[in-house]
Amino acid sequence: MDLQRLATCPLRELKRYYEQEETRVTPAVIQALLQDPRKGARALGQALLKRKERQEQEQRRLARLSAREEQL
Repeated sequence: MDLQRLATCPLRELKRYYEQEETRVTPAVIQALLQDPRKGARALGQALLKRKERQEQEQRRLARLSAREEQL
């Protein structure tokens, strides 16, 4: 979904689209949602930011685990 469409897209549709785990969310999308005047869009932006942080944390954990296994 492009950034221009975010501002006019109904919240229900945004949530349905972005709450799917397989949907890739870019930092630009998160930033646009966080700056959206709609409270629900900002809340969705916060949720997506947390999801992205959890995914990045998990990737780092797996990388450390893999590096440790290679040492053995």
